[in-house]
Amino acid sequence: MIVPSVLNRAQRLLDSIQQCRVLADWHFVSELQQWCLELELRREIRSDYISEKTNWFVLVDSGYPFGEIEFYPAVEGGIQATFPHQIRNDYKEKKSRWREGKLCLDTPYRDSVFTIDPVGNVEERLFWYVNRALEWLKKAANNTLLADGEPFELPWVTKNRLSDKFYFVHDESPETFCNWQEYFGCWGRLKFSDLEQLPQAIVIDHFLTVDNKMVRRWNGRQTKLIHKKLEGFWYLAEKPVIQPPWKHPENWGELSRAISPNRDSFLECKEYIRKKLEGSKEIGIFLIGYPIPKYVGKENIEIAWYTIQLPRISSSIKDIPNGFRNNLLGRRMRAELGCFKEDAKVSYISTKNWSKNRLNSRGRIEKKLADLNIGLVGVGALGSMLAELLARLGIKKMLLLDSDVLDSGNTCRHTATLNDIGEHKVKTVHNRLLQISPHLQVLTNSDGLSGEAKAMAEILEPVDMIVDCTGSDEVIQLLSLNWWAIPKRIVSLSLGYKAQSLLVYGSYCNQFVAEDYFKWVEGPKRADEEKWENDGEVLEGSGCWSPLFPARYDDIVIAAGLCVKELERIADLDLGVNRALVYQLTQCAEAK
Repeated sequence: MIVPSVLNRAQRLLDSIQQCRVLADWHFVSELQQWCLELELRREIRSDYISEKTNWFVLVDSGYPFGEIEFYPAVEGGIQATFPHQIRNDYKEKKSRWREGKLCLDTPYRDSVFTIDPVGNVEERLFWYVNRALEWLKKAANNTLLADGEPFELPWVTKNRLSDKFYFVHDESPETFCNWQEYFGCWGRLKFSDLEQLPQAIVIDHFLTVDNKMVRRWNGRQTKLIHKKLEGFWYLAEKPVIQPPWKHPENWGELSRAISPNRDSFLECKEYIRKKLEGSKEIGIFLIGYPIPKYVGKENIEIAWYTIQLPRISSSIKDIPNGFRNNLLGRRMRAELGCFKEDAKVSYISTKNWSKNRLNSRGRIEKKLADLNIGLVGVGALGSMLAELLARLGIKKMLLLDSDVLDSGNTCRHTATLNDIGEHKVKTVHNRLLQISPHLQVLTNSDGLSGEAKAMAEILEPVDMIVDCTGSDEVIQLLSLNWWAIPKRIVSLSLGYKAQSLLVYGSYCNQFVAEDYFKWVEGPKRADEEKWENDGEVLEGSGCWSPLFPARYDDIVIAAGLCVKELERIADLDLGVNRALVYQLTQCAEAK
């Protein structure tokens, strides 16, 4: 196969790098659909894990200078250890000439001069990656890949096949770290639960001591305890359980050594597990935890857990080693020289941290709004999108009210799909929200609001903020019927013609005054009716729930985003204060 000219041009520039030598020119790897270049990289600095010369395979996408560029250690002459900023450097495929430990080179190091990947530059891009690899080797040899002040990085874990079926979930955070101060070097039992609408997630619900004392439990939404033939245990080490330079232990011998100086307590923990699981048909689950900082060199603030699938522990007399009797010592040695022997592989299952800090780390609403119990009246086009945004941004409790059933015409501007046709809107939105956040508690009412003030008060009494997204005058009238002993924030959100305007009215009050709202909305409503008439449309009903109400979904999404920001502002209102405004979508002038 003819080598593309862009690759030859990129290779020629490598001749100017003294520490780099090409061992084999470009050749095409058909099973990967990538081009491969073999290199030798040289550094003057040596370490226990890196020699002066190391061999590498560089895999490049066919679309170079775009696409991926990947550096893998060679099986012969390459590094064998795993370091930070590297995928676990295993060697599984015996026919392969390179190991699996791809280097992470596109993340800038703090003191690096090579900080920007020159994507699209034929000559410079491969040159940039080779220099980055040389810099990586230097830092790996000096043990400075994780410099003080950089985000702490957990080692890469190779997971077993069970991870394709399910994974374990916990919610450790700086807020829960204090629960563990008395338990370093200790162990105990686990109880598991499941999460509605998240069938693959198994929640670590209870951390218990060996005498059934609660250490801490799951802080997310309420769950149902399950067994699923699982027997769980935990062990908390005093320091990161990491095999130098930077990998989780591969076998039980490495695990015991990595847990030092707590090896004696770890042996006692294994003996406790042996007694519980000996001859059992249940699947044994073992969580190993250790404290970690947020940044390298800083104090520890959180517990990291990873999950091990325990081996079957034999109860057969035949498996007791020669020279031992069928007594406590013999049974212990049966496990230590059998399933727990030094070179027995440790099998890891996927473990995820679903704390609120982690799930909302890339964006969350203000705490004042997040802590409110939201009653959302109407989960049509605007309401369903608003509910989803609030769920993603960290709302903890929500009540959904809507008596409508989904029709095929709803799906063009609703979070529902055609699979949901015939279901109540509240049920569909409820199920979707539970799939978004494990911390959100969602209640539903498919009867809607009745005309009786007492019945309405009973439905809405638990909520702190009532948000009306129906665009219905009747709902506004109903909301004004009750006097609330504990003041509530009552909000009306409605869309104008073609969703080109958004009407927001909020009040923090003991009783909502409908007359004030109708007086304010008269002007925007009249302007909207004129737009209908000018376009030759017939106004039948109001609000985006009307089949004849024209509004594109992209405009509804924009409006829902504005609604979230307004709810944050209304959550901050003082008692007796109203907030009323109209957002108008306008055409921006084109840049010349």
